[in-house]
Amino acid sequence: MVSYYAHHLGKSARKRIIQELIAEYGNRRLAEMLSVSPAAISKYASGVMHPSDSTMEKALKLANGPLREKIAKLIIRDLSRALTEAIQEYGEYIGWEDELDDLFLRLYLLRKTSPTQRKELAVSHFSPS
Repeated sequence: MVSYYAHHLGKSARKRIIQELIAEYGNRRLAEMLSVSPAAISKYASGVMHPSDSTMEKALKLANGPLREKIAKLIIRDLSRALTEAIQEYGEYIGWEDELDDLFLRLYLLRKTSPTQRKELAVSHFSPS
């Protein structure tokens, strides 16, 4: 099953993540690790093609240490940018006392918890409906 957030990553974030992984592993090795051709990796890196959700899921699992932190920041920036744009576009139709207040509270709670507690909160409160 593809993670919900991987599905929602934009094209530019997917491209940047692949570029970071190429810098770490090289084109050929990354292609082998993702079970795609080196040509596909080159096309992902140049933006000619975009990796599928399942390819992104595999790619995200490859990052460790400082690279994982860098990619995590790319993911959060991309998703928060999309959420900000959606709120700007549709905020007048969303009850602030309902969905958005709930979202802000959940984000605040995640910020104030340990990594283990965050995973538990995310599973119990952020699962897609």
